[in-house]
Amino acid sequence: MPENVTKATLTENNEKCGLELRFPFRPDPSIIQSLKLSGWRWSRFQGCWWIRRNPNALVLAKRIVAAHNEERTPDAVNPVRESWQGARGSEGDFQLL
Repeated sequence: MPENVTKATLTENNEKCGLELRFPFRPDPSIIQSLKLSGWRWSRFQGCWWIRRNPNALVLAKRIVAAHNEERTPDAVNPVRESWQGARGSEGDFQLL
């Protein structure tokens, strides 16, 4: 990742039919947990979070990127954590519509 990147980015990888999510610094643990619970996986080789393209993954990624880019610093309050508090289903999965 280029050193001058200051925002989280979402990229569609058409070759692999997937989505790639990159951050300029390690995201808040609540964001990492949200990604893992939603099926996203970390690729240390690509330096990004990835998942096969699907509507729920796209919605979550757009929300996380928007919230992360509003923060701008790793020490800021995480609005994603607060917005997802009531979104868990009975099995701990996120309900995205």
